[in-house]
Amino acid sequence: MRTEDRTFNTRIIPFLRIISLGIVFAVLNVASSVVVTLLLAILLAYFLDQVNVMLRGYLIGNALVALILMFASWAFFLSIHLDYPFLAGCVSGLLNLVPYLGAVLAWLPPFFVGMVKWKSVGPYAGVGAAMLLLHIVGLNVLMPAIVGRRVHLNPLAVTISLLFWGWLWGAIGLILAIPITATVKVICDHVEGWEAVGSWLGA
Repeated sequence: MRTEDRTFNTRIIPFLRIISLGIVFAVLNVASSVVVTLLLAILLAYFLDQVNVMLRGYLIGNALVALILMFASWAFFLSIHLDYPFLAGCVSGLLNLVPYLGAVLAWLPPFFVGMVKWKSVGPYAGVGAAMLLLHIVGLNVLMPAIVGRRVHLNPLAVTISLLFWGWLWGAIGLILAIPITATVKVICDHVEGWEAVGSWLGA
């Protein structure tokens, strides 16, 4: 065997093998990174889609609650012969959804309209009590029942989340309580070991 062939076999070929193995490993590394990235992107897209569905349900549920409160306020104002009952009912029903302050803000439209004809404290007290009752029913009955069902949360979980986040962050906490809890449920549904928590939240 010639010296050139011996040099090629003993030095060049092993070097080429090392290079080819390095290329193979690099390609496999890039391919595995791409696959992992694609899987993470798919999981993230699925997760965001689930959160989007729940947030959509939250908004629709709030709209339904607002419509019920608006109709109830309108019917009440109509029964006491308040002027402009439909307009006052719509504004009061929407204001009733405001956490904490809603019970007081809902008084303002009928109070302003009623100032023209009400000459005693009785009508003001009656309207204030009715608006307070609607606020309590809306926050503690309608929100858990209607909004909780739209976002696939059980009423008890909704009530606890409203109490906890309202205590922690005040009015902002009451607004964000259901979206946060719905997001937690989506996470628990897809994290191994936390499925039971997700099942309870949605029971």
